Amino acid sequence: MPRVIASQSRPRLARVLLLSALTLLGLPVVAAAQTGSVSGIVSDSMSGQPISDALVRVEGMSVASRTGGRGQFTLTGLTGTVTLIVTRIGYQPVTRSATVGESGIAIQLSRTALRLDEVVVTGQAGNTQIRALGNAVGNVNMSDLQQATPTTSLQDALSTAVPGLQIQRASGQTGTGGVTRIRGVSSLSLSSEPIIFIDGVRADNSAGSNSIGFAGGGDTPSRINDIDPNDLEAVQVLKGPSAATLYGTEASNGVLQIITKRGSSGAPTWSTELRAGANYLPSPDKLYEGIYYRDTLGVVQHLNLIDNDIRRGFGSPFSTGRPLGGTMSVQGGTDAVRYFFSGSYDHDEGIVSYNWQNKLNGTANLSYLAGDRFKVDLSLGYTRSKTRSGSATQPMTTYLIWACPNNSCIFPGLGPNDAGRGYLAGVTPEDFREIEGLDNVDRSRLAVTFTHRPNGWLNHRFTLGGDFTNEASSLYFPRGSNAAFGIPEGEKFVENDRSSFVTADYSATITANLSPSLKSLTSAGLQYYQKKFAQISGSGRAFPIRGVNTVSGGGIRQGFEDPDFNLENKTLGTYVQEQIGLRYRLFLTGALRGDDNSAFGVNYDFVVYPKLSASWVLSDESFFPRGGILSAVKLRGAWGKAGQQPNAFAAVQTYGPSVGSGGTPTVTPLNVGNPNLKPEVTREIEAGFDASLFNNRLSAEVTYYNKLTRDGIFAAPNSPSSGFPGFQFINIGQFSNRGFELALQGSPINRRELRVNVRGTLATNRNKINVLGQDTPIPNTGIGQLTGAYNAAGYPVGSFFFKRIVSATLTSPGVVTNIMCEGGANFSRGDGSVVPCATAPLVYFGSPIPTWLSSLSADISWKRWRLAGIAEFQGGHVVDDGNVGGAHVFFTNSQAAVEGTDPIAVAHIATGNFGAAGLMKAGWGKIRNVSLTYDVPQRWARALGASRGTVTLTVANLATIWRAQERKFGMRGQDPEVRFNTPTAYNDPNLTNGYTQESWPQYRRFLATVRLSF
Repeated sequence: MPRVIASQSRPRLARVLLLSALTLLGLPVVAAAQTGSVSGIVSDSMSGQPISDALVRVEGMSVASRTGGRGQFTLTGLTGTVTLIVTRIGYQPVTRSATVGESGIAIQLSRTALRLDEVVVTGQAGNTQIRALGNAVGNVNMSDLQQATPTTSLQDALSTAVPGLQIQRASGQTGTGGVTRIRGVSSLSLSSEPIIFIDGVRADNSAGSNSIGFAGGGDTPSRINDIDPNDLEAVQVLKGPSAATLYGTEASNGVLQIITKRGSSGAPTWSTELRAGANYLPSPDKLYEGIYYRDTLGVVQHLNLIDNDIRRGFGSPFSTGRPLGGTMSVQGGTDAVRYFFSGSYDHDEGIVSYNWQNKLNGTANLSYLAGDRFKVDLSLGYTRSKTRSGSATQPMTTYLIWACPNNSCIFPGLGPNDAGRGYLAGVTPEDFREIEGLDNVDRSRLAVTFTHRPNGWLNHRFTLGGDFTNEASSLYFPRGSNAAFGIPEGEKFVENDRSSFVTADYSATITANLSPSLKSLTSAGLQYYQKKFAQISGSGRAFPIRGVNTVSGGGIRQGFEDPDFNLENKTLGTYVQEQIGLRYRLFLTGALRGDDNSAFGVNYDFVVYPKLSASWVLSDESFFPRGGILSAVKLRGAWGKAGQQPNAFAAVQTYGPSVGSGGTPTVTPLNVGNPNLKPEVTREIEAGFDASLFNNRLSAEVTYYNKLTRDGIFAAPNSPSSGFPGFQFINIGQFSNRGFELALQGSPINRRELRVNVRGTLATNRNKINVLGQDTPIPNTGIGQLTGAYNAAGYPVGSFFFKRIVSATLTSPGVVTNIMCEGGANFSRGDGSVVPCATAPLVYFGSPIPTWLSSLSADISWKRWRLAGIAEFQGGHVVDDGNVGGAHVFFTNSQAAVEGTDPIAVAHIATGNFGAAGLMKAGWGKIRNVSLTYDVPQRWARALGASRGTVTLTVANLATIWRAQERKFGMRGQDPEVRFNTPTAYNDPNLTNGYTQESWPQYRRFLATVRLSF
């Protein structure tokens, strides 16, 4: 029996063991069969744009992936149902469950209100997180901005983006730009433009070019607008010396760091964009209301020239421009090589038929990565444009505004029904079509950056590159052009301007963990900057026949190499910086920079700029209350210095070649020089806080700043006895800028299908000349005495001073006696007394610098629709509108001048008080942009072979909703915003000039944009 039992049990045991082995072997097979993947796309909740480099990981597992250029991700080796956690710097994390096998998962991320972990470029090796900065830095996401409100002008895109950043537009002429300022005006005789870096390389930051093609007006191209906004990832705004110390000499006006797009790992992503629209001036007959004159019977007549032209069959002098353009780009790459290539072409037209621009842009960016230790970034950019100016000679608006001057409409040939049609000097709109001003630009930029991290404690970087521009411009008056232009025999001017900016920049950062809670970052760097400007020009006058259009065809020919436009400047600087971080929440930074510049006087060799800053993320402390109104708080403060160098050769005494008696070659004095000349140095103190509230629904940024500029440089007229013409640069001034900046941004509604983002900014500025260096106020421009703009101690730069007429006795129409003005000390605010105007002082009327800037914007997303709008405001300043003042005083074609019944207006005419007659409050509010975007259904996009498509309709300059003052003595000013942007206009190098005349008003722009991604 026992043997039988044993013999029977062996087969059973064998079967059990075999089944167990098969089961054990089979389990992995079954498990492998059940594993799978999940995939999807991560996008921005407002714009719908794919988000690259977002981290998608599985909760409780080591499985993770980063999204590619299309926002796509795939996770493998999963079973059952998993929980996905998606994070990206600048966005709120999202958690979502997914079932293995799911594809096309759509995950939308919402931006965080306070982005302390975003990185910014500060001049040192390795980027710095915002939490470590003691100063406010504006960070503009250009990709998102272009999606919401597309534009082809970078200045237009930046105008409302950062509190304290002001874009003062020069005009509405196609191809022109404007003035960029950060926190007010910081110089009397030098530029107040911030310096610009593109991918780490210094770039041309000229507010206005020297193009001869725009010689007729004060509005010219700005080099910043050569850049295609569609090629940019971000623009970071370092607002003042406390933030820009590491950039040294020239950085006192702030820094714009422009960062172009780069590729990301993944399959190629193709994007195309097509643009078309219309540029037009709404109701020009109401904007230019017309002029007044007395007919031969002495009866006052009103003439609206635009209505008169239409009535007579000539049509409106204004037309509708047709902008048309497109962009194509591709990006992608591998873990080792990444790329971004882009090309765009735009044809733009202004509000007259002879003003247009053709522009071609190209960008090529390559990155090579050898793991995490070594990286090479190559950036190439090219711009080629051809612009025909509407201001080759004084623009047509001149002859429209100042039509029928001094009752000339009663003269033969100049009346409304005559050939001249009432226009000034009989120059009609058709006459401008044959005056040709052309501007051709070829601009190339190159940057290569080597970043090396040989170990965990050393990060060093070397950047080498340049920005090179060749601008060829011309101005052509054909033989037989209207004699009122002054050149009936014909003339051709040509000019070639070349500029180059070269950068070599090495920096290194050493990271040391001094303890588990204490971290040290020690940085040092060496930079070399060189900029060159060269100009050569010529002219040919007196053509033998009509049709000749070359310089060589002129009977009188000349050539020029103006030393004022042939300059070279070099800066060599070095810095050291130490940053201590305690528990990743308290940061202390100290830096020291030294510069030598070729424009410093021989008796002044070196300048040192220090910096201190502190940042404390208070909400990371254990004692910070949780769950209250405040979600996060960061306190910050900074103190620092930066400078601005004088012009090249300003310190050197120079002579130039000349032709003496009998054609004998000789030399003549050019520049007296100043061996003691040193840079202007601006010291800035800044303090503020950043906070998020209501569970990160609302963020607030509050900043106070106080800037003081010492050794201000002034161009003092040379004494005739010196034998030198022109000016001598001397250090005499001290002036200040102080104010507050506020930015509020929030998401009051954030639901699945409806999201609302709102943003508001406010910036104040109080500018003041503390010390002028001499008792007598200085005219601010070459025509300062005419327009009343002076630099006086105790007042803002370029303030207006006039005799303030308070009363007059009207004895008959157009005739007054007993003209009385306000009394007091000269160049004061007046004392309220009344004195005869003959002995009256000049009293303060206002500043051309806005005392406050503000913007309001809203972004509403509902299902597939997105509505975005921006309103912009400025105020607290005045403008001297030469259109208005000239009509009253010089051309006497205003209603007040012709009727002569307003005693104060007549008194201004009688005393020739031209500047005061046109001075107006310049505050304004405009709806800058409104756009509507539709995200087309995916099946529609697929029908075109695309993965995604959007259509956007945008209206720019939709309406002026507020003006502080629209009229002076009954005459309307056209546009309170526009100002000259060329330093050569009335010798206004710092462009604080509050005077304007003749400039083209800004037009309304309608643009339809179609985007497809493949």
